[in-house]
Amino acid sequence: MRSTRISLLLATVLVVTSVSASIVPSTEAVCGIYQTAADFAQKKVTHAINAVDEKNHLSLHAMFGSSKIDVVDAGVKTSYSRSEIYGYKDNGVDYRIAGENAFAIVDASSFVLYSNVKVVLGMKGHNTKETVYYFSKDANSEIKELTKDNLKVAYSDNKRFRYYLDAFFKSDKDLIAFDAQAKEYKLKFVYDSSVKEDGSVKNVYKPLL
Repeated sequence: MRSTRISLLLATVLVVTSVSASIVPSTEAVCGIYQTAADFAQKKVTHAINAVDEKNHLSLHAMFGSSKIDVVDAGVKTSYSRSEIYGYKDNGVDYRIAGENAFAIVDASSFVLYSNVKVVLGMKGHNTKETVYYFSKDANSEIKELTKDNLKVAYSDNKRFRYYLDAFFKSDKDLIAFDAQAKEYKLKFVYDSSVKEDGSVKNVYKPLL
């Protein structure tokens, strides 16, 4: 009987703990604006929104071709021109704006990896969506499609990295391979290894400006 009461008490404590944990507000912004590349590198979010609701959210208007992004912060709306800001954070994902496109920032260590979903015309007029990957040497550099050839041009001064690209990646599709155990992209590990062997280790935690 006593053991049954203890079991019920423990179950009640677990339920209360779970409910309490679920309602603790997040201290990290899930939405906001990056006005410059430096802001992104420093994780400085303008209009940092920790929880999305009616009075706190972003309106991207992307489907309607609008050139503006609206931020509703504590019920006050502020509009930004896409051409005047670096990017934004939406639902916890960082984006960089380049031209008419917003590229999701996949990884920003050593150099920046991006993804973008494109609509591809398929057979018999059926359109399909395809995720295309890109990179830039730093947070401010030109965004280029993630291919071995483009990487070799961008890092023409890093001979080891150029050799490693051919040695470790058979095709361009292999460049986005992720090591789940190490929790890192294999491409970043290969690049960092080539830099370390050159004796000039760079900051691998923030995009270079």
